[in-house]
Amino acid sequence: MKYVKRTIQGIQTKDYVSEVENSSLKSFLNRLCLMNGSTYDGRIESSKFLLHTKGLVPFYVSNEMVFFSSKNIREFDVIFINTIRVLKVVSVTNGKVKIVFDDLDELLLNVSFNKLYRQYMLSKEILKRLLWKRKCLHLPYINRFLHGYLV
Repeated sequence: MKYVKRTIQGIQTKDYVSEVENSSLKSFLNRLCLMNGSTYDGRIESSKFLLHTKGLVPFYVSNEMVFFSSKNIREFDVIFINTIRVLKVVSVTNGKVKIVFDDLDELLLNVSFNKLYRQYMLSKEILKRLLWKRKCLHLPYINRFLHGYLV
């Protein structure tokens, strides 16, 4: 999954195809987290503890999903982006940010580059800390993702 966002019809998930589910954003994310052993609120608290920070934090769901958000979850136009699938984050003109995914699909957001990039780097830090503790670095996509960050 590349990202999750709220729409009028429900929750839209984007991978290779777009799907819409009639659910609230928090309950959808909570269900994803529960399938991997914890609640959404538990994952957020864990991230705050690991990063020694308060406020907006990315959260770990599984080895395939680590989400960071474009805005607060209460905002209607919030998008949760899967860090594992992000190839790069680029600032473009007019205060917009372009996210390029591993399949070269692009997402254009109207948010601050510095704020979004900080969230992206925090999500990489969470992944690094959790995977080093679990010794799961043998996964090829994780190695590709963390190669430049850890070396």
